[in-house]
Amino acid sequence: MVSSLALVVANVEPGARATAGCRAALARELASGDEVLWVDAPTVPPGAQPVAGVVLRARGSSRGELYRTGFDASRRQVVAFTDSTTVLLDGWRSAALEGVARHGAVGGPVAPPPGRRGSVATAGFLLEYGVHAVAPYTSATHDVSANNVAFDRALLASVLAPGEPLWKSEVSRRLADRAPKVTTTMRVRCDKHYRPRDLGPTRLAHGRLYGAQRRAGLAPARRAARAAACALVPALSYGRLASRLLRDPGTRWSLVAATPPVVVGLVSWSLGEAIGLVAGEGAVVDVF
Repeated sequence: MVSSLALVVANVEPGARATAGCRAALARELASGDEVLWVDAPTVPPGAQPVAGVVLRARGSSRGELYRTGFDASRRQVVAFTDSTTVLLDGWRSAALEGVARHGAVGGPVAPPPGRRGSVATAGFLLEYGVHAVAPYTSATHDVSANNVAFDRALLASVLAPGEPLWKSEVSRRLADRAPKVTTTMRVRCDKHYRPRDLGPTRLAHGRLYGAQRRAGLAPARRAARAAACALVPALSYGRLASRLLRDPGTRWSLVAATPPVVVGLVSWSLGEAIGLVAGEGAVVDVF
């Protein structure tokens, strides 16, 4: 089995405090033969650096651009991806290496931040990672989370066009039956601090970028029809989220208490997706 890996860490956080947990976990969990590619967005000023590794800057500000920059610079057979507010938990490295050796592409659960949080912070986590916190740890499309995934390098390279952003959802679609499988021992914790803007403008930007990606190759009439159908997205998405989270004692009451801000986030996304389908990506910045 391969004995080392490359880990690409996408960073859009300007302060050392926000990334302290991630950097401490890199020092604790990774081995000396591993490679760390810490990729800063252009909007992040020089500041906190990983304990060890190469620091890069991406051309754009999206997660896809950050990941692609790190992937292109990596030199290991196994390449994993996470972000600077995600903490690798004990056993993550061995689970990632063993999972890639077995399946070619793997991902795992994402635990919530520790301690009590307000409704906005809870909603932010549930919207972004809630379905990855409970079994079967996959999204509605049966995909794993983008902040906890690892690939065989050759397998990943086989579905990437030169220079295009590395979007895990698109990679998984292209890989089809070789898309990432869940490895429950490959665990991480999300330490991201969610703010009100993460439920409004940021979610709208994410939705617009997703809509722009779906827009490619569609005739104008089909774009308009799909944009109109986005009005149904908040209700359908909440139903899918509730069907998963209400069955789990650890997330049941979190969803109930955070339902109002969760709905705000779902509406913001659906509006952004509709705009992206009709008008394309536009001037979307800091999309993570």
